[in-house]
Amino acid sequence: MSIFRDMEKAGFLPTPSTYSSLLEMHAASGQVDAAMKLYNSMTNAGLRPGLSTYTALLTLLAHKKLVDVAAKILLEMKAMGFSVDVSASDVLMVYIKDGSVDLSLRWLRFHEFIRDKNK
Repeated sequence: MSIFRDMEKAGFLPTPSTYSSLLEMHAASGQVDAAMKLYNSMTNAGLRPGLSTYTALLTLLAHKKLVDVAAKILLEMKAMGFSVDVSASDVLMVYIKDGSVDLSLRWLRFHEFIRDKNK
């Protein structure tokens, strides 16, 4: 990460590939704060994350049970034109198998919000 900061300080703009590689590395090692910081930096710079970057980030957020953050990312993906075809029942079953009743209910409320927003 220090090399990344040094690049920015020297005036070199990171490419989407640089952002994605670093973000995916942090996501794979479970570093939510670092991954989210890179994601926000990337999008604030006007760069569009690719599907593999979104997948790595959403996988990390799912493992950390950060449903609200994942829901925000899914909305941003949809706004950027990505097809978001996660069925509520798929996610609900994951939470039920995990024993996460509260998360299951939050997901259902989020899904209702998305459905109502798209009417």
